[in-house]
Amino acid sequence: MKKLIYPAILILPLLVMAALTLNNSAGVLAGDGHARTHNFPVTSTEFELEIGDPDLTGYRQIQMTVPVDKIDTGIGMRNTHMRKSMFDIKKYPNIIFVAKSDAQLSNAQKTLNGTLTINGVSQPHTLNINFSDMSGQWVAAGETVISLTDYNLPHVGMGLMKVLDEVEMAFNIILPGN
Repeated sequence: MKKLIYPAILILPLLVMAALTLNNSAGVLAGDGHARTHNFPVTSTEFELEIGDPDLTGYRQIQMTVPVDKIDTGIGMRNTHMRKSMFDIKKYPNIIFVAKSDAQLSNAQKTLNGTLTINGVSQPHTLNINFSDMSGQWVAAGETVISLTDYNLPHVGMGLMKVLDEVEMAFNIILPGN
């Protein structure tokens, strides 16, 4: 469940602008978790996206951080169970995606190759991001899938209520205008 967020998380190869930090006021990270009998929402009520200044080679570091305790599945008891049974929040309070990119903003799809870290386990993760200019504001949107197994996360629940392996996350973030 928690992995949903970063991949989702963690976005954006970018820009022709200076370093900036964005938070959940700029967009959404939301998706679906799956059990055998039903799907359930997975959203991050908070995240922080940092886009650094270009280095001497023109690459920027991009980092998205999602606090595990801000992941919401729509039911308080399920949130509590997820946080206690899947994550070591004291040791790993955040899901983090980090990448470097030299991509410039243009109406196009971009690929961002980075590393997603969940519960202390880091794996390569790729985000495909669609950039579009919407009346002078750039929008970065995309989807990603996170496998619980890849991050050694248990498939919690009982019987048919057990969480399945993949969490699908989507993001839609508005970047500040030029």
